Amino acid sequence: MTRKKAWAIGAVAFAAGAATALAVASPWDHQPQVTVSSKAAAQPIPQTREGLITAWTAELDKAGKTKPDGWELLTTGEIRGRYIHQQTVNTPKADNIDPGFAGPQPGDVWTTGPAQTLAVAVGAVLTGGAVVWAARRRKTDTAAE
Repeated sequence: MTRKKAWAIGAVAFAAGAATALAVASPWDHQPQVTVSSKAAAQPIPQTREGLITAWTAELDKAGKTKPDGWELLTTGEIRGRYIHQQTVNTPKADNIDPGFAGPQPGDVWTTGPAQTLAVAVGAVLTGGAVVWAARRRKTDTAAE
């Protein structure tokens, strides 16, 4: 196979892949719904020991817990870790954050449809063809040496 022929095959494969990508990237059929949380944005982690103790106590209160015995002996790093852990435990679950979320809608970019399936199939065929061509080319180059 000549270099010109190889370049032509590569150009055709590139054009086919680009055309498939453009066909798949179609605009949405509907406008996305905007959901806004009624809660304030996350607060930064306090840097002082007193701030960490106050924040940790507040998180424990939310969970209905109290500080463990001997908490005064904990280092600032240990208190920070326990505060972050309790904050993570107290975070709302997905159903509590957006109970009306119905998941992906038809026409969403992430919904797998016929166009996406076709794109994957064409990409697999082109990739497979390129691998087979390269293997044959290497075999003939090696045999010629």
